[in-house]
Amino acid sequence: MTYRPRRKIGPQEKAVRTELRGLPKDVANGAVARSMLTLAAEADMGGLAARDLTQVLRELRQSAQYLRDISPPAGSGDEIDELKKRREKRLEAG
Repeated sequence: MTYRPRRKIGPQEKAVRTELRGLPKDVANGAVARSMLTLAAEADMGGLAARDLTQVLRELRQSAQYLRDISPPAGSGDEIDELKKRREKRLEAG
């Protein structure tokens, strides 16, 4: 096995990781989230031309918005789950 030094995480990737932590696990572990991490790492490497960097950052913004759009509102699952439980109890009671 070849030793590879750890890659330093840059500011873009750090920001993406922070944002993904605030999303539900199924959204944060999906393909769009993984592609965001890849794009952020590319942006942090500094090897992109200015026009390419703007495209990468634009894609990051759009992907982040998409993930926020498909994520359920914070706390909504708890209320819905509670309502389902109450309904099931009523139906069982007769």
